[in-house]
Amino acid sequence: MPHLVLEHSSNLVEKKTLVELFEKCHGLLTEKLPTERKSCVSRAIECQQYYIGEGQSDLAFIHVTLKVKAGRTFDVLKETAEALLAAIKAHCTASVNQLNLKVTLEIIELQKTYFS
Repeated sequence: MPHLVLEHSSNLVEKKTLVELFEKCHGLLTEKLPTERKSCVSRAIECQQYYIGEGQSDLAFIHVTLKVKAGRTFDVLKETAEALLAAIKAHCTASVNQLNLKVTLEIIELQKTYFS
């Protein structure tokens, strides 16, 4: 049931290969959380209008929100976050190098009001 939402600036070099990144992320989620691969859902949202720093065109961002059911320890969540950040940076090396890509990740534990 983990939901991974990847928001990114429209200048991201790797935006056409995000499905490949999601495949890697689902593998990590299966291993680290753990969860079943078939329950993972990922999506990308391209931001056409954004402003970074002082408006420099050579800056880019990715912000990932990972939504999971509550109950995992902080250490499990931290290890999962670190693995995902490393995978994203490895996948997006062109953007890291050419656009000073900044990658952030937030994990949100869903409340009892989440239904599926």
